[in-house]
Amino acid sequence: MDHYYIPFGMGPRVCLGQKVAHMEMGKVVPQLVRTFDFELDDSLKSEEGWKTFNHWLVEPHGLKCKIEVHKPGALVEKA
Repeated sequence: MDHYYIPFGMGPRVCLGQKVAHMEMGKVVPQLVRTFDFELDDSLKSEEGWKTFNHWLVEPHGLKCKIEVHKPGALVEKA
């Protein structure tokens, strides 16, 4: 599967910032999860869910979620 993942190009013309971008994402995503609480909108929990448009890239349509600042000491509900 990794050889199909080419947002930074491949071979001798690969993006020079690829390693830096991966490192940044490894720092940003955990910080977002630590700082904010994410919850899908109730309408997306139905059978319809959200739609995706697949052309060159996958683009979600109708994806709605509620984002709140994480309250310190609040318990996270286990699924």
